[in-house]
Amino acid sequence: MPSRNLTKFFFLILLISCTTSSNIFAQKIKDLIEPVNLISGKTDSVLISDMFYADNYNGLTLNSNDSDIHIKFNFDKTKFIVAPTTGTSGLFLIKFSYNNQPYIIPAIVLEEQTVSFKFKPSKIYNKVFLFGSFNSWNRTDLEMKNNNGEFGISIPLEPGRYQYKFFADGAELVDPDNPDKIPNGMGDYNSVITIDPKHKTQPFLHIKGSEYSKNESEFSFVYENHETNEQITNQNIIALLNNNSISVKHIKISGNVIDISLPSSELKGKNTLRVAVSQNGQATNIQNVILFDGKPARNNNKNFTWHDAIIYSAL
Repeated sequence: MPSRNLTKFFFLILLISCTTSSNIFAQKIKDLIEPVNLISGKTDSVLISDMFYADNYNGLTLNSNDSDIHIKFNFDKTKFIVAPTTGTSGLFLIKFSYNNQPYIIPAIVLEEQTVSFKFKPSKIYNKVFLFGSFNSWNRTDLEMKNNNGEFGISIPLEPGRYQYKFFADGAELVDPDNPDKIPNGMGDYNSVITIDPKHKTQPFLHIKGSEYSKNESEFSFVYENHETNEQITNQNIIALLNNNSISVKHIKISGNVIDISLPSSELKGKNTLRVAVSQNGQATNIQNVILFDGKPARNNNKNFTWHDAIIYSAL
């Protein structure tokens, strides 16, 4: 009788163990977590279920220690509340864990420039507002501060071309100090302001090639930046295999060439290699390389993906 009970006991333990292992496996994040776009100095929220699917989200913990991006959960743990510090820009990695497994969220942070508008009217106005294409032409959204008869306001704007006017005690007025204006189609004019980008050129990351051996796969990339000759370091390299960071021991930098060598044992099945460079507040494009058993998917093998396809759009 005791041996029979002992057998039942071990069977129960085995069943619990298998069930637990199965649940843990099922609760791993399988979706590729796409980058989130953020604005420097502005708090934003990201719905967690939009980023990846999970049976439940109770096993989420935050372990990001990046001083440039502050992140926390909302009250019911359904959103990430993300706040990049003012002046921050580039590509960053937000670290978190799910069921004690580490994961990465790539975050692209853009920096808006602060632009000042001033208006010194020839007559007295009680209230003056700035409005334009940057705030959906809301006449009462941006009130200008009166400083001894001169009204002024500073707002953050991304690079681009904007139309605007002043709304003074019910009257729409163009900027008298700005000669750049265009007809607004209603018998009047709108003032125009152009905000130039902070950087003159956009850096780019190219795929150079790949080599394979029995034990490892090596992928090469070329970093192109016409604005600076500053040497890139491992701190500038963003390298992810699926949703995890690649150790610096697998990365080699020679001038503007980046070589990433990965053991074949880590590349079984389908994986996604993502590489980018973030330097001096500018981030390159993210190169995505879809791998099958360590080799890129191409249209001449059985592992075809739509990343290799030519898609025609007829309008």
